[in-house]
Amino acid sequence: MCIKAGNNELASVKALMDMSLNALIADTFEVEMDEISDNLELRTDLGMQQAKAIELQEGISEYFDGLDINMNSMVTIGDLHKRVVDHEFHDISPQYFN
Repeated sequence: MCIKAGNNELASVKALMDMSLNALIADTFEVEMDEISDNLELRTDLGMQQAKAIELQEGISEYFDGLDINMNSMVTIGDLHKRVVDHEFHDISPQYFN
């Protein structure tokens, strides 16, 4: 089975990573995936406290090969998406995502 979620292979991988991260967020905060958007604030909109921050960070670390995120520096879900994707693709030129 082949899934195409973007204009090219790298954009598809990015989109799948975004969906995986959204699934982790939805599971951690017990919300539906369709309620998640990049502009939601982790603390204000989702009520992230220290315990949930740790739970989400551990989920990200487990799912994304040990990636360590400083959750204190994350304000929005978009910030979190950018941090995860930037880490995974830091050596790849942004032009390949178009």
